[in-house]
Amino acid sequence: WQRRWLSGEVLARQGAYWKDALAGAPALLELPWDRPRPAEQNYAGAMVPVRLDGDLTGALRALSHRHGTTLYMTLLAGWAALLSRLSGQEDVVIGSPVANRGR
Repeated sequence: WQRRWLSGEVLARQGAYWKDALAGAPALLELPWDRPRPAEQNYAGAMVPVRLDGDLTGALRALSHRHGTTLYMTLLAGWAALLSRLSGQEDVVIGSPVANRGR
């Protein structure tokens, strides 16, 4: 249904919206590094598992509930704050592969 919906005029409108919304966004995050960036980026990544204990998870759930957000959004906001602090950049762009969750 989403692929059928996201075509033609709707696709054009959505594309224009996001181009406008992200205009002027930083192209990359300037994090402190331990070696120079490669001349050509390959965007290879890795996964680092993180475990939160029950008490911390409960506290984060309570914080989310108080502010009317999901635990996911609370954790994403914390990640954004950490990246901002480490980079010294006020604007941080984070992508999330989630769309139309209400459906």
